[in-house]
Amino acid sequence: MEIKTPKPIEKKINEINNLIDRSKDLDDIVGGYFGSTMYSYLDFNKHIKIKNQFVYIEYNDGWSLQKERYNFNKKDGFNSKEELNYELSRILRAYRKALK
Repeated sequence: MEIKTPKPIEKKINEINNLIDRSKDLDDIVGGYFGSTMYSYLDFNKHIKIKNQFVYIEYNDGWSLQKERYNFNKKDGFNSKEELNYELSRILRAYRKALK
């Protein structure tokens, strides 16, 4: 049985991957404050990947390489669909702001 990715998640990931490609020409590294007082960088070397029910996000935040794996079948809790939606929205907001 094939696991289907929810359409809204797949749409956000495709848009982010396109924005990552477009951001290669920028002089600055994309980032934002995201409700904090410290600026966070989102320096992607790889596209966001979907494999089975997992979404893999890997980026450099300015201090270290961050690797996250989210399960979109898990409703709530650590690395759940709820956290995945928040993370994708945060990334999408930062890239849209940087590329406008």
